[in-house]
Amino acid sequence: MSSPSGVPISTCCGGPRRVVVERLRKVPGLVDPWHDQEGGGLQANVTIDRGTAARLGVDARAITGTLNDVYAQRQISTIFGPRNQYRVVLGAEPHLALGPEHLSELYVAARDGKRVPFTSVARVDTALAPLSVYHQGQFAAATIGFSITPETTLAAVTPLITTGRHRHGAPGRNPGGLYRRCRG
Repeated sequence: MSSPSGVPISTCCGGPRRVVVERLRKVPGLVDPWHDQEGGGLQANVTIDRGTAARLGVDARAITGTLNDVYAQRQISTIFGPRNQYRVVLGAEPHLALGPEHLSELYVAARDGKRVPFTSVARVDTALAPLSVYHQGQFAAATIGFSITPETTLAAVTPLITTGRHRHGAPGRNPGGLYRRCRG
């Protein structure tokens, strides 16, 4: 074989892809392992302090409603004209939706009508997230691929890959499998 074979393994996203790729780097006969998940996306994780919120008279519905008002639009009325209908849409100031750092400017309505600062009832943490999520059927999936050296056969490395998947805990947690697509 003059050129290496490309063999993608489709697995679910339940396990960290980086760990699987690092394990594949240690398998003799495999070269250049990769995965198709692009990192670098940002996500904001909002954690509601339910104890403080209850003490201040704010329920979780008011907090999620405030977030919905900022990051989505809400139709609050319809104006009927002689020939047309005009929908009235409630939206927040556009600068508030630019990022989680602006959540400190928000207030949540308490049961008694008082305004409570959003940051006193919720904490916002940012984390990395995939830029896109691929699916196999209805399940989230990732493709992990590699090449083999010219002197290695696919039959020789397949049991090593399967053993690595079992050790990683893949069966039982995901329906992933080994799918062969050879090039070369």
